[in-house]
Amino acid sequence: MSKWARKENDNYKISEESAEEAVRELLDFYECDTTRSDPKHEKALDDNLDDLVKAYRRGDLENQRDDTKGFCVIQHVKKKDGKDTITYRELNGKDRVAIEGFGDDRPISQCYAVLGKLCGFGEDVIMKLTGQDWRNARTLALVFIMASSG
Repeated sequence: MSKWARKENDNYKISEESAEEAVRELLDFYECDTTRSDPKHEKALDDNLDDLVKAYRRGDLENQRDDTKGFCVIQHVKKKDGKDTITYRELNGKDRVAIEGFGDDRPISQCYAVLGKLCGFGEDVIMKLTGQDWRNARTLALVFIMASSG
C-alpha cells in the first residue's frame, strides 16, 4: 500500500458485515446482475461496491422502507443549503427513461439526472455536493444506472 493511501477509518458506525448486508439489500431489491464476463468490468464493479460498503459503514448511507416512497436510500451529507440528508426514493420507469436519455457516453450526466430525479430536489442540489458526499452519491448512482439497464 502506498504511504499516501488513505488510512482505514476506525470510527465506523456499523460493522463490515452489516454494511455488506445493506449493499446486498440494495442490489437484491433492484435485482442487479453483478456478474461480468470482462475482468476489467468486474474489478471496477467490485471497487465501486467496496466504496459503497465503506459509505454505509461510515453512516453516510442507509436503506429505509417508506410507505409512500418505497425502498429509499438516505444519504447523510455535510450541511448544504440547510439540508443534512438527501432521500433517494425508489427508481421507477420515468427515472429509467431519464437515465437512458443521456446514453452510456455521458456517465456523469446520467448520475446527476437520476439522483436529481430520485431526491426530488433536481440536479442542482446534486451538483453542489463535493468531496466524499459527491463520491458517495456517484457510487450510489452507479447502482441505480445498473438497475435501470437490467
